[in-house]
Amino acid sequence: MKEKILLIIRTVILISLLTPACSAQAKKTMREVWVTMPDSVIPYLNHNLRVELVDYWEMKADAKVKNRLDGDTKLVKMSDNYMELKLNESTDASIRLLSTGDSTYIICMVKTFKAPAEESSVMFFSSDWKPLGKNFGLPTNNGSDKTKEMFTEVRDTMTTELYDRLYGMIEPVMLKAALSETEETIVFELSLPFLTKDEKEEVSLILRQRKFKWDGKTFKEC
Repeated sequence: MKEKILLIIRTVILISLLTPACSAQAKKTMREVWVTMPDSVIPYLNHNLRVELVDYWEMKADAKVKNRLDGDTKLVKMSDNYMELKLNESTDASIRLLSTGDSTYIICMVKTFKAPAEESSVMFFSSDWKPLGKNFGLPTNNGSDKTKEMFTEVRDTMTTELYDRLYGMIEPVMLKAALSETEETIVFELSLPFLTKDEKEEVSLILRQRKFKWDGKTFKEC
């Protein structure tokens, strides 16, 4: 029964793609972008598995497949320009299509690794999945004090001694990032891998989130 429903959905989609009214210049949906993604981007999710995931989602079924590493991959959210996935037990991913003012767009993918603290990598691709060697104004983490300074601040009622003590507890320097589901923004903050719960509460006194908004060409802090 499930296979028949999948066949019907695929047939309807194929018909819609062949309809003359659909302009070849129209911006693709997240489904189309996801399905045409090269296998090399996420090697354990081939074309068939990616199609299966979005088919299940559109059926309003449990959008989960067994990936090629014999683990589970789950599609958590999907809209015309946003997708969120649990790739495996230790990795989440989100994808957003960033508008450029015409019919083209840039693909932004954030992978967050949890082992167990969260650390993110942000990648950009052209509309046909060619890697773009740019960070488009977003911060990069080189593990230096410059990164720590960017994401911490001295509060008005805080002594310099307290700030220095808490600042020194941030080691190693790890950044996590989160794409917005509803707008073209991304938020960065420090991750604290080796601190206890009490220590994290202390250090949170000096932590600073930074939010960046896409303007069609680059990200600017907002």
